[in-house]
Amino acid sequence: MRDICSTNGSVAVGSVKVALGAFAVFVLCDCVFPSRDVTGMELAWTLSETNTLQGDEYRRIRSCEGAFVTQVQVDIHDLNHEERRRTFAYDCEQGFQTPEQAHVSSSDVFVSLRPGKYQVELTAMDDPEARQRAGEPQTRIRTPFEVTVSDKSVAVLSADLSAAVVSVTLDLAHVEACERLVARLVYADPEHDLPGYGWKQGDPAVLYREGLRSSGSEDSLVLDGTEHDCRALVDGAHVFSNVDVGHYTLELSIDRQSCTLDLWVEGELSAALDLADLACEA
Repeated sequence: MRDICSTNGSVAVGSVKVALGAFAVFVLCDCVFPSRDVTGMELAWTLSETNTLQGDEYRRIRSCEGAFVTQVQVDIHDLNHEERRRTFAYDCEQGFQTPEQAHVSSSDVFVSLRPGKYQVELTAMDDPEARQRAGEPQTRIRTPFEVTVSDKSVAVLSADLSAAVVSVTLDLAHVEACERLVARLVYADPEHDLPGYGWKQGDPAVLYREGLRSSGSEDSLVLDGTEHDCRALVDGAHVFSNVDVGHYTLELSIDRQSCTLDLWVEGELSAALDLADLACEA
């Protein structure tokens, strides 16, 4: 009897984890590659931004690296047989596809299944050590689906694993030390973090969002290149509550003196900005 199994990724078999290569077959489950006679499910995922400040058309696609997703766990539960459940773990890149890629090619992730109804849960995980960063592993998003698999056919599950936005707090100090302030939040590495965007070395920096402003009224700080009169700003916390996780550069111009600040937004973030003594790169 054929069990739930995968032809790519890692498969949990009791307490043993078996790594399967691109051309390996897990014979204990009678795994096969997709063909006209196979029954199973193809899985793919994309990673759209969540911030809709400028509308859905500005929800750019992030790469796995750009969205801080290192692994996607796939939990499959046969709704007709309670005891049949299996969890697979894949490197994020294995099933990642942009919408353009999904139109012309199949995903590398395929699971051989019996016909039936399945509860499928995708969990996007971030292991900072896999990105050469410090920190504990965390879940970016967990999304459930119900999928029906018909005999001798392949059900396709394409999921947009858009993670929740987080808050970024810029704590201003000594606003009286300047006359004019301009701040822009841009992508630190659009070449690798924004697949399909077409950015290349020498192109202008890509602004994250127009109109990205802190909570408040007249004293709001805007991170889109707007020029501020420092007398209209106030010391203290300026909170931006709707920022996608990612690697950014904060470009600052204070009285025509420019510098940049590296921001890794991996969760809730707070950074101090002393306008009388900025600790950033000239």
